[in-house]
Amino acid sequence: MFENSTNLDADLHRDLKFDPSFNLKFAAKTATAPIAASEVSQAARRMPVAFSSDETLVPVVFMSLRENDNAFINAAGEWEGDYLPAHIRRYPFILGSTEDPDKFTIMFDSDAPEINTISGQPLYQKNGDMAPALTDVTNLLQALHSELSVTAELLKPLIEKDVLTDQKITVTRPDGSNWSLDGVRAVDGERVKALDDATLAEWVRSGLMAIVYAHLHSLENVRYLAERQGILTQQD
Repeated sequence: MFENSTNLDADLHRDLKFDPSFNLKFAAKTATAPIAASEVSQAARRMPVAFSSDETLVPVVFMSLRENDNAFINAAGEWEGDYLPAHIRRYPFILGSTEDPDKFTIMFDSDAPEINTISGQPLYQKNGDMAPALTDVTNLLQALHSELSVTAELLKPLIEKDVLTDQKITVTRPDGSNWSLDGVRAVDGERVKALDDATLAEWVRSGLMAIVYAHLHSLENVRYLAERQGILTQQD
């Protein structure tokens, strides 16, 4: 999605405008996306939710069981799912890191037609200050970054208590043969059951247990995605 990201510069890009589009073809090859804790319950209704393999743990939503595909974006670029992750909604903008871990730059996809000099709302005022459109973008990016940081902190106990494992999820085709999705980093329900009562109570109070339950139930959506993508009618 962000293959040609460019730092937004008030001097270089003062004439740029932002014309939001509802066409999502830019994400047609995006199979997975990081999501914040606040997104899990909605995303988990129709999409499998697992966890990242990075040291900084975040939930990851599966929008496809194939690489370079998105089962919820049709040929016209329309979203056919129940919930659209913020990772896609923020496009074509994203935060870029700097030498100061507490400061960020705003970047944009230079190939995005939503950013142009002809139509849309200006990103900058004549004096070089941010225009309302860019202020709104900045607030969205900062809010998402903050939510992801809070989410990573919330999920730390999953690593500390060693309840995450790489799993294989198998679904059965109508002819009785199996299809499997390997390497899914998921919560091991038996390891959670073995935790002491104090830990479980703390997870309930913090909201972590709600995420665990939503995640575990969401894994049933692997079958839904497999059916949606015609995988269960194809042979290996």
